[in-house]
Amino acid sequence: MDSRTGQSSCARALAELPGATRVLRFLKPPAERAFGAFTDTLLSVDPYAPTACAGWSVHDLTAHLAAGSAEIADLVELELAEGRTRPTRGFDEREAPYRALSPKKLRRSFFAEALRATVAVERLAAADDGQRRVMFTGVALDAPTLILHIESELVLHRWDIAGSDDVSIAALSDPRLAEHAVTTVAAMQPNVFASGGLVTNVGDCHPAERTLLLWGRRPD
Repeated sequence: MDSRTGQSSCARALAELPGATRVLRFLKPPAERAFGAFTDTLLSVDPYAPTACAGWSVHDLTAHLAAGSAEIADLVELELAEGRTRPTRGFDEREAPYRALSPKKLRRSFFAEALRATVAVERLAAADDGQRRVMFTGVALDAPTLILHIESELVLHRWDIAGSDDVSIAALSDPRLAEHAVTTVAAMQPNVFASGGLVTNVGDCHPAERTLLLWGRRPD
């Protein structure tokens, strides 16, 4: 069994245990606060409820995040083990197997892949005094930028589910998320914004609204 298979098997075994959420929080996953907020919301809603991400249910968003964590873990592991990369797989290719799972199995996979991503990002941060980068969606990202991207995804998709409650407003108001959107995310290929491109005419609005508009969401 190679190291990647071993890490994946260990992560899945941990995710099968009762209290997997507590295990992940103990291990301090990337973007710990955003992860905890998203998880609390995920476990309190109907998996097939609609979301503000047009055409996507809570189940679809969970598959998106699980597949994203798996892709990050795979790419980091490949970079660290072999010093090479491969093209980042598109959304449909990497998410389809997760969408096909039952809600219970998908949530377990979400936790398992979050565990794998946690280990992978920690290893990337420790490599070459923190200077090692991994190609993700056409952009070379170091560990802190990967963590910020994970945080952005969790915050954005929690808003897709829960809307503009106090937790969402506080998280979306962080200027780091808007800066990440207009720099790193805008450079990703293929384009990942829901609107098909970066919305630049955001005007004089609340910081949380600005972040949502940059990602192509409609705050109202």
